[in-house]
Amino acid sequence: MNRLSKTPWIRVTILAGSLLMLPLQPAAGDSLSAASDRSGKWELNLTSQYIYASTIEGPRGTGADIDETVGWGFGMGYNFSEQLEFLFDMTWSNPGYTLTYRDESDNLQTLGTSLYSSTASFSLTWNFLPRRFTPFVTGTVGWQFLDTNIPSGPPVDGCWWTWWGYICGPYQPTHTENNFTWGALAGLRFDLGQALYLKGAIGRMYMDTDSSGTQDLTLLRINLGWMFR
Repeated sequence: MNRLSKTPWIRVTILAGSLLMLPLQPAAGDSLSAASDRSGKWELNLTSQYIYASTIEGPRGTGADIDETVGWGFGMGYNFSEQLEFLFDMTWSNPGYTLTYRDESDNLQTLGTSLYSSTASFSLTWNFLPRRFTPFVTGTVGWQFLDTNIPSGPPVDGCWWTWWGYICGPYQPTHTENNFTWGALAGLRFDLGQALYLKGAIGRMYMDTDSSGTQDLTLLRINLGWMFR
């Protein structure tokens, strides 16, 4: 079972409110009710997302306390109309966490380490209004790669590819998972003229994990994007 930690909601609420109040202060001559011009346009965006701390509870006192973190990503989408948008995006995060487990003597032990997560998602967004300023809802499905950084065996020698070429040396195998994900978000969008746009949303995401069943998390997402034909 997954439950939200006691991270104060007020901190995130203030951040979200500050972001989403920006469209309420348009430049001279702008209008929140002006018709949008999204239909037939492609989009590129940069994503920042705040992920709430959470707890995974296992049997007999085991589990994991995952810290809050900020993740990053990018995406590309297409507007079928002023109101319907398709998007593919990729996001990454690297939160710290504390694992509680039972050792070979059945005693509870704790281990502090970090978790690497990368997620590729496909989503459909419905903008409620064909206007520059509009609320929206998004449904998303995807695939997540998860590296627990917990050793799964003794170190081995190997080679792997990096952006600057192959590197060879000792390598520590770790427990990894590939998980199906899905979720939904709701938020506000403001088109800053003909090309730029800003979106803010809060949502709930779910992961079908191999080790601990279906888990969930809450996130606050901000997108800054560029539209073009």
